Amino acid sequence: PANGYNFDQITWESCKAFFRRNALRDMTDLKCRYSGTCVINVKTRRQCTYCRLKKCFDIKMRKEWIRTEEETKIRQLQKLIKEEMKLNKVKYDLQPLANLPLVVRKKKRLMWKQAPLVNP
Repeated sequence: PANGYNFDQITWESCKAFFRRNALRDMTDLKCRYSGTCVINVKTRRQCTYCRLKKCFDIKMRKEWIRTEEETKIRQLQKLIKEEMKLNKVKYDLQPLANLPLVVRKKKRLMWKQAPLVNP
C-alpha cells in the first residue's frame, strides 16, 4: 500500500522523491531500451527512468505542484517567523513575573522552599 498523497496522487515516499527529481526533465532526453514497455514495480523501478517517469505522468502526477527553490525558501522563512513569534509570546507571557519587585519574588521563592513535602 502507498503511504501518502503526493503531487495529486497517492504514492510511496520513494515515488514522490523520484518524481520531484525527474518530472521537470525533458522526456526526449530519456531513453527506454524496450520502446517504453517496461513493467514498473518495486523490484524493477530502478531499471528504466523513462518508463518510471512515464508511469508517474500516466497516473496523473502533477509536475506543476513541485515547489521551486524560491517557494521552498519562502515556506522555510514563514516557518521560522512563526516559531519566532511563538517564542516571543512565551517570553512576553513570562515578562510580568520578571517585573515583580525583588522582595515579592524572593518571598514567592521562600514560600515554595518552605512548602511542606507531602509523603505518599
